[in-house]
Amino acid sequence: KSQGKSLRSNVALVKRNAEVGSQIAVAIANERFMREEGFKTLPNEPSANESNSSSGTGETIGAAKPKVIVMGGSVVDYVATPDQELILYTSNPGKCTESDGGVGRNIAEALGRLQSKPLFCTAIGLDDRGNSLVQNLEVNCNVDVKSAAKFVNSARTASYLAVLCESGDLHTAIADMEMNTYIPVPSDEALQSADILVMDANAPVETLLNASNAAMKANVKVFLEPTSVPKAAVATNSEGLMQNITYASPNYDELLAMAGGSSVQGEVDDIELQLHDLEQSGSISPLKTAAEIVLRRMKEDESYLLITLGKYGVVLASKRNGSFQYSYIPSSTPSSIENVTGAGDTLCGAFVHSITNGYNHIEALHFAVQAAAFSVSW
Repeated sequence: KSQGKSLRSNVALVKRNAEVGSQIAVAIANERFMREEGFKTLPNEPSANESNSSSGTGETIGAAKPKVIVMGGSVVDYVATPDQELILYTSNPGKCTESDGGVGRNIAEALGRLQSKPLFCTAIGLDDRGNSLVQNLEVNCNVDVKSAAKFVNSARTASYLAVLCESGDLHTAIADMEMNTYIPVPSDEALQSADILVMDANAPVETLLNASNAAMKANVKVFLEPTSVPKAAVATNSEGLMQNITYASPNYDELLAMAGGSSVQGEVDDIELQLHDLEQSGSISPLKTAAEIVLRRMKEDESYLLITLGKYGVVLASKRNGSFQYSYIPSSTPSSIENVTGAGDTLCGAFVHSITNGYNHIEALHFAVQAAAFSVSW
């Protein structure tokens, strides 16, 4: 991404508020909201044609074994904002906030609050902050963490410490992410009852490959959330990993990285202008070159890209038996904009929840787009 886009992304990341995210997910799950937006109520029980789900005795969350497994990072975000112009090399009066974050954790929370009751494979330090993060997911969010997480005594729970300027822009930050190297692969037993494995790209690529291979062996579909431009590029360079992926949800910059970066950039110049045309006409030609490169690297028989374009909406690019299809869904206008950070994770969680509960892909994406728009207004 360009420096400006990276800065905006970092600032958005550290501004995430876990309490707001919780309220968002509760509201999304509310049947009244779904009726108001014209969506059918999602079934609470697996439908008869969902052959890959099963019932059983869950150890932590409810009676049913999870249909959705999330594998990814859990991060504690610390943000310091000065009250006035930042003065270096001394103390500055201001405000400090703390919240739970991490792409995998955020997606797991959204799924849990939508009553999907996912199993979350993550790595947590044996420290007070890690314990608090786990307790919040287990008790308040319907997420099973303890059955699948790896608790590490030799490393700290991952954290991100940001110091902002008085304007809210990022001044500097420290990312303590050693814990992500310990993210575990789901067990064979857990995969046997699952429909889908959602992975963020925070784990080492070898771990992602091992997890996707295990999922393929269990006939479980794999959803990759690229997480960032560098991680998207690393994941795509693993041919073995990409050919296991049925779903991926890159934003535009991540899509270019997955397609080869500078080798396709020349074909999609003036992206703001082209995305404006996309919004006006519904033509998705600016994205076809990159999307088809990526889709050809994904699961051979069937694969899907949810290409998120911020205020311009989402493009669903699909490949089935060698044929490419595209659908454009404009963004839904929120009543107000309070925080855009959780929108992508909410969209991912709502989409996965929907497809595992009987929606087709277009229905699921419409619901997910509405959910994402609803989330930024809280």
